[in-house]
Amino acid sequence: MSTVLIVDDTEANRRLTGMVLRKAGYTIQVARDGIEALEMISQERPDLVLLDLHMPRMNGWELSAHLKTDADLQAIPLIALTGYGNLSDAAEYSSANWAGYISKPFDIFDLVETVQQFIGAQPYSLNLAATS
Repeated sequence: MSTVLIVDDTEANRRLTGMVLRKAGYTIQVARDGIEALEMISQERPDLVLLDLHMPRMNGWELSAHLKTDADLQAIPLIALTGYGNLSDAAEYSSANWAGYISKPFDIFDLVETVQQFIGAQPYSLNLAATS
């Protein structure tokens, strides 16, 4: 099963994103900032990183720069999950060697589709029906 690391300083964002991707069949890891993410990545390499850009301690841009300088970690797809995304940002994300970005608020099906583009679909279907 593929692992997605969600890096966001807002708990609600981490919980929603994690819930959606868990239901789509992915293993989820969460970090509150770039420093926590680096510690987690050093212990277990994720298949993809979704990260917020504006966080305390180490933001998404700084984390991205750090990962891209490490030959062992360069291949991990990085996708910005940000409230600041727009078409003019696309060139900036591309120049930072990011795989792409998803604007908040996001459509849950677009989120899953984007993750699937980079690490493949899991053997589960996305079923967001409430369970009791």
